[in-house]
Amino acid sequence: MRSEAVLPTKALPLQELCEEVGMTAPAEGATVISGISQHSQKVTKGDIFCCVKGQRYDAHEYAQQAVEQGAAALLCERSLGLGVPEVVVDDVRQIMAHMAAALYGHPSKKTEVIAVTGTNGKTTVVAMLATILKQAGHPVRTLGTLSAPDTLSVPDTSSAPSLTTPDAISLQAELAAAVAAGEKVVMEVSSHGLLQQRVAAVSFKVCVFTNLSQDHLDYHATMEDYFRAKQLLFNPASTGCAVINTDTGYGQRLIEEMPADIGFRTCTRADAEAIEMSMSQTRFVWEGREITLGLLGNLAIENAVTAATTAQELGLSIDDIEAGLGAVQQVPGRFEVLRKEPVAIIVDFAHTPEALALTLECCGELAPDANIIAVFGCGGDRDKHKRPLMGEAANKLASHIILTNDNPRSEPGEAIAQQIADGISDTQFSIELDRRSAIIEALSVAKPGDIVLIAGKGHEQTQQIGRQVLQFDDRSVACEESQKLWGSST
Repeated sequence: MRSEAVLPTKALPLQELCEEVGMTAPAEGATVISGISQHSQKVTKGDIFCCVKGQRYDAHEYAQQAVEQGAAALLCERSLGLGVPEVVVDDVRQIMAHMAAALYGHPSKKTEVIAVTGTNGKTTVVAMLATILKQAGHPVRTLGTLSAPDTLSVPDTSSAPSLTTPDAISLQAELAAAVAAGEKVVMEVSSHGLLQQRVAAVSFKVCVFTNLSQDHLDYHATMEDYFRAKQLLFNPASTGCAVINTDTGYGQRLIEEMPADIGFRTCTRADAEAIEMSMSQTRFVWEGREITLGLLGNLAIENAVTAATTAQELGLSIDDIEAGLGAVQQVPGRFEVLRKEPVAIIVDFAHTPEALALTLECCGELAPDANIIAVFGCGGDRDKHKRPLMGEAANKLASHIILTNDNPRSEPGEAIAQQIADGISDTQFSIELDRRSAIIEALSVAKPGDIVLIAGKGHEQTQQIGRQVLQFDDRSVACEESQKLWGSST
């Protein structure tokens, strides 16, 4: 946990705060605003309370509670008449982001913030880039999927249990803490975060695109909508520089549609030449340098090239980049090899059809003669269209498939598994909804030299079934059960 205290916001008269965000202040413009909140139970005296409308909740309904807690003003989309000044706007989320930035002193303008977006690879690219920067002597703060609540300077103030990109208020507080600590910031930016205006008031030094493949269509409806959401990051008002991986058609399209006043550089897996890919390390040549990477496979090379290209845009030397990539540690749950013998066990976060296919391909590259036993499921209350596509991806590349629960939430796990099975045509498969039992089955099926791939949850440590959130960590369970069979791994 970081030790620094949460930085206070500066107090501003409502008139001045509104002027900073381009709004007309209400008549009570002299009211002093000393903080900002979007959660009624976390309001402190002097806050402006932001009435955010979400998918499940409308904070306008909690404005009275916020006023009773001490809110000095309201940012809202309709007049509520609760006896405090109201700033009525069309889009609370957008103005909230800019108000939070103003109250925290526009921190993104005082340090370098690097954004990474895409369907797959965000977390690994962020980790690689942060390590390169640290090895070059730059203090760095990372924000993203692996930023657990107790590693943040401030708790996430949204109602969501976890967010790849923090809500706008928490994000500005984190950026302010980074400025105070003299840190650069490398962060993941999700499509949800873009549409929900969480980064609307952030100035980025460089914005990075990794790739795009089917995911989140329960939220975006179509791939076109998903692409347009990602495209929002590449806005000349917030950045002047982009690094685009063109290994997918969406990367090329992003380049073709890039605003003229954003400079960009492209990269691709083909920029590197692999010279060794084993279960121990990966070696490749990039920019004439031989680089040794502790992460494995072609996906690791692709992510390394993206991180290295970004580091070049930030002005780092080839020496710094080589040293940084050589120091990269295993990213939790990202093609994480738990043991190598007698059976290799790999845990990966792959939860989209393309990610699963690429992860299985990596397994095949590292051990061409191995049978691959794949254990995975699909999340409930999420994109249903990808389920048979996940089955199809595994059908092409796995030797044996075991379908199991992966956060089924409110849906019956059996129904989800059957929908995945619709994509399986000629590969042996079974359904075992208890995830521990599924892992045990995979280990019992595997023969020496085989690979067991446990996909979908990666670093996650819980399993949501109905309304229950149960402790479950693929890595811990796989280690426990494999030790029962083969003893401790070497």
